[in-house]
Amino acid sequence: MGVFHKRWSIKKLETIGVNMPERIDLTVFWTPECDSMSYISFYYADIEDMLYEYWQDKQFLLFTFIPLELIREWVWDQYCREPEEIVIDSIKY
Repeated sequence: MGVFHKRWSIKKLETIGVNMPERIDLTVFWTPECDSMSYISFYYADIEDMLYEYWQDKQFLLFTFIPLELIREWVWDQYCREPEEIVIDSIKY
């Protein structure tokens, strides 16, 4: 298990005092053809999955943030629609 265990990196972050967010709230504005918006909240498990699935080639132990482009890609893949704009409303630790 050790280094190759899926949860190892997140647990390592927590042991050195870096807190992962419990919830991130977003407002997503969809493409002009849809002319709509959505409020999306994703939680700790979603954040972990996002880091593992979309940031595999990076060593995210060195970072304490999630790039907005990564959030955009995650929203696009989850909802099968292209977001025009994403606004981060709140981050709860």
